[in-house]
Amino acid sequence: MPRFGLPALRIRPRAENDDWFPLVAKVAVVLVAAGLVVGFLLVSGGDAEDDDAVTNPPVPTITDSPGARPDDTPQPARPAVTVAEPAVGTQTAVITPKTTSKAKPRPKPRPGIDPRFARRGLPCTVEGAFAVGRRLEPLICRDGRWDRAF
Repeated sequence: MPRFGLPALRIRPRAENDDWFPLVAKVAVVLVAAGLVVGFLLVSGGDAEDDDAVTNPPVPTITDSPGARPDDTPQPARPAVTVAEPAVGTQTAVITPKTTSKAKPRPKPRPGIDPRFARRGLPCTVEGAFAVGRRLEPLICRDGRWDRAF
């Protein structure tokens, strides 16, 4: 019985062969094909004359023919420069070692302490510097001592 002048809704049972997947797949294939065609046309489109100016720009020619200079002012003559050759055997190179004091030997670390790693609680010089501890824990220099970074 219709209410308010509307016909009654009839719900039909779903048929077993009523499948939407083939229809959606066909629509998707058509859309992808159309997109590829449009993309190809956009990439290949345009005037050939515009591309020719980009790919083959005019190259200036350089000639060795003497011509009139742009400025006709006379250039002064270059002075002749002569370099005298040194007399053979008069100059010798003597290589002498630098006279510097011997560098102080680096102090050897105490046994059991690896100098490559910082240790928590030991003094440090640069505030805010980062280092790595023996167990690869990150350390930071705070208040003149190595402390955990995190």
